[in-house]
Amino acid sequence: MEPKKDYGLFHVAQKILLKKDGKILFLKMSNGKWDFPGGRIDNDEYTSPLTSALAREIREELGQGIVYNLGPLAMQFRRYVANRDMYVFITVFEAAYVSGTETLSFEHVGSEWIDPDTFSFVPDEFCNAEEYEAVMNYFGRK
Repeated sequence: MEPKKDYGLFHVAQKILLKKDGKILFLKMSNGKWDFPGGRIDNDEYTSPLTSALAREIREELGQGIVYNLGPLAMQFRRYVANRDMYVFITVFEAAYVSGTETLSFEHVGSEWIDPDTFSFVPDEFCNAEEYEAVMNYFGRK
């Protein structure tokens, strides 16, 4: 029997797939890759409701004015963040846009409401193949 290996250590992030009029809000990172609104759970949120940590991240990344209704789990994937030498396990939930205008934080350089049925997604515009495949599977395009 092979000896037990060490467990993988991951940071945990939550994001939303924000839907409005048949389109999804995609954010653009400074490295040119697509991203969804949301982020990592902070070290003072160990016992806070997960939805509170997610709401804080959405406020940080999209501004105070965005209102949404959180839906079910959409997808999960892993991402390596080279400049911080860490792995992140990302859970993405569906969310229905209710109101407000997004005000991007310094963490992203742009945003675009994309129709997933007609947009030409490019694998290299995602952080890795697993993330691209998760998005394509969700949209039924694989």
